[in-house]
Amino acid sequence: VGSPASASAAIATAALNALDQVTFYSSFGSTSLGQSKPDVSAPGGSTVNLPGQGEGRFIASIDSNDADEQDVGTDKFSNDYVYDGWQGTSMSGPHATGAAALVAQAIEQVYGAWSWDTPQSTAFANRVKMLLGMTATETNQNAESSGPHPTLDRGAKDISEGFGRINVDAAVETVVRALILGTPDSATLGNDPLDRKAWGRRVSLIGGVSTTFDLAVPAGADFDLYLYRDEWTDDGSTSSGSIGDPIIEQQSTTASAGADETITVTPSASATYFVVVKRVSGSDTFTLTSTPLPFLGCAPSAPAATGLPPIPVPRGVPVPQLSTVPQPTPASVPQPQCGG
Repeated sequence: VGSPASASAAIATAALNALDQVTFYSSFGSTSLGQSKPDVSAPGGSTVNLPGQGEGRFIASIDSNDADEQDVGTDKFSNDYVYDGWQGTSMSGPHATGAAALVAQAIEQVYGAWSWDTPQSTAFANRVKMLLGMTATETNQNAESSGPHPTLDRGAKDISEGFGRINVDAAVETVVRALILGTPDSATLGNDPLDRKAWGRRVSLIGGVSTTFDLAVPAGADFDLYLYRDEWTDDGSTSSGSIGDPIIEQQSTTASAGADETITVTPSASATYFVVVKRVSGSDTFTLTSTPLPFLGCAPSAPAATGLPPIPVPRGVPVPQLSTVPQPTPASVPQPQCGG
């Protein structure tokens, strides 16, 4: 993988055909620093015949009339590609770029307006890459031609497809939608390339309090359960990962159809996490349940200026400082009656 995709913080994107197979022309391997690339995969089109479906599928493209490949910056030939089909990582790259823009907008809804000042700008960019990586799903099939074929790594990335195919719907929902502990959630994941492949939610956990997540997997399907930190790898100098890779706190990845998954976590400090369900094979509806916070007592009320209710914590657990506790909105988490 060459420049600029080899940059540690870049989102290097492999190309997929219409059946989500890694294409024959997609680059693979590692960087000069030994980092595994690509990072994710996206549609790139291919001329290779599809099994049982005849000719391959291109990616439709139109002329922006801003520039030409031969002379970036000017448009010498107006409407030379009014509507045409193409293949290449030059097609998968724009797919990833568009997905990143949507995720950036979603991040702003939760974390505030994008900042161009460092280190804030770096954190915003890394969080975009982190969310795309944590919600990507492995194709779990061979490449369309000779290898290297993707390997089933269940949470790690390989040199063929990275973390897998991007799922921008899951990436956006993971950051903007909060999980209400104790309230069941369900969704359907499917086999077809157009079906949903991943599902995720943001969740706030309190330090010292154990929370269990149970995933009821439908018969005949293999779905995995992950809990990610709201953190990313920041050392791009080793093979441990490029900058911006997601970090798994815990995972439950039983390699068996119909096997349920369970995660129990007791964070040392209050923090934001992301719960993600990924399809490996099969299709149907899953149900995710979680243990509600044991509301047995109340912490001191937050300052009136915040407009927030008291923060419920279990009796016997040290009360965290208010400034360090992720503050849920009254509409997102049922609040107990505290005080008089």
